[in-house]
Amino acid sequence: MVASIGLIAALFASRSDLFLAIAGQLRGSSGRQFQTTVWVTNLSAQSTSVQATFLERHPLKSPPPSVAIGLAPGETKEIPDLPVQLQRLGVSGAIRFQSDTPIAVSARIFSAPEETGMHFNAEPRDAGLRKGDEALLQGVNYNGVVRQRTFLVETSGRPAGVIVWLRDSQGKEIAHDSFLIEPYEQRSVPIAELAHNTFFRNGSIVVRATGGSGCVLVSGVQVPAANSDGYFVEMTVTRARDRIGMSNAEVAIYALTALVVIAAVLLDFYNRKRRQAG
Repeated sequence: MVASIGLIAALFASRSDLFLAIAGQLRGSSGRQFQTTVWVTNLSAQSTSVQATFLERHPLKSPPPSVAIGLAPGETKEIPDLPVQLQRLGVSGAIRFQSDTPIAVSARIFSAPEETGMHFNAEPRDAGLRKGDEALLQGVNYNGVVRQRTFLVETSGRPAGVIVWLRDSQGKEIAHDSFLIEPYEQRSVPIAELAHNTFFRNGSIVVRATGGSGCVLVSGVQVPAANSDGYFVEMTVTRARDRIGMSNAEVAIYALTALVVIAAVLLDFYNRKRRQAG
């Protein structure tokens, strides 16, 4: 019976479910105006409609905006300023792309008028971290010359607890933080919030999924302060089955995160019941 339900759910699931970790049309801290151009390709021999949905911080408070993109067989469509079409001007977030046929999605974030920027691909929903999985972002610098941010996107529609470590070039911990990511939430973690006044080169950021049943994509962005010609840092993933051992501190963090996730789920359930009763 359970297998049959799973098969039915799989049959009705989107053939493609891809996520751009970061998108937006907004003015950065340097005063530059950043824009996002997206390319969507229909990889099938039939026409399709792609639903693009904007994801941001605390998505449970309001339904995310979305638009439909029609594509002929094999067509590639360029979509300038997609965040503006999604009515999210001045906001950074992620974009989800769903289609009944196979698609490919990529984007370029650039700064006008210099038009320097970075290009990256959308990732499938199952590429992220499940409970116990760990992601590594290499080559992290904090020296006043390069600005670095880590982006986390929940892709399954379920909450996830994570812990983020900042380490120096020798692997020594500089700082850490842990928090809950809501279903379909995109969260940005500036390196300054972790490093504070500690400057270093060739460090790393490690993100581990510690609780909940969600799935979290992790990406890093580094942008030189002198210009906007930045680049993306992709995560190197170690799955839970390949990891061995945990410290006592990690066990405590797992337990605390699990309690936070349970409390969040119960609160959401209570609020839904109360709205139904009203």
